[in-house]
Amino acid sequence: MSAESNSVSNFDPTDFSLRPATESDAEALAAVHYQSINATFSTLIPEYVQSRSLADFENIWRERVLSPTSFTCILMRGQETVGFVSAGPSRDEDADDKCGSVDRIYLHPSVWEKRLGARLLRWCEENLQERKFNRVQLWVFEPNARAIRFYERNGYKHDGKIKSEFNSQLLRFEKLLPP
Repeated sequence: MSAESNSVSNFDPTDFSLRPATESDAEALAAVHYQSINATFSTLIPEYVQSRSLADFENIWRERVLSPTSFTCILMRGQETVGFVSAGPSRDEDADDKCGSVDRIYLHPSVWEKRLGARLLRWCEENLQERKFNRVQLWVFEPNARAIRFYERNGYKHDGKIKSEFNSQLLRFEKLLPP
């Protein structure tokens, strides 16, 4: 992709659409997931990047899109998958049955910083509300300052919960959903 085609001046949000993921999307989801994790975490948390291969992500996504408890939305630019969000009931021990979880939200690096993540997050929150969840939680790696700023801009607050993975701390954020 040329720098000109990726510039903000040529950015048109109407070029993008959202749709539910299907099993046939597993490879495209895996590619975006893998590329985004590599771009985000290669210097922040290399252990995380090295923990899974592209094939591992393909297997994860084949299972995920078939899960009856989760739902995934794909962000498309024409016929190209450039992002996704996946959510479902929270699996945290202290969560009740009204608590949802944003399990994964990633954009291809070529579409970062264009407010597309907020669009995915809104879709996710609306779907959680439709499923009668009244709040949503998510985990974010502490060194990922960009993601923390994103969630805070979108109304999420750190609830004080912390866990450790890949030699790093994860912080849990939460947001109440309107009734």
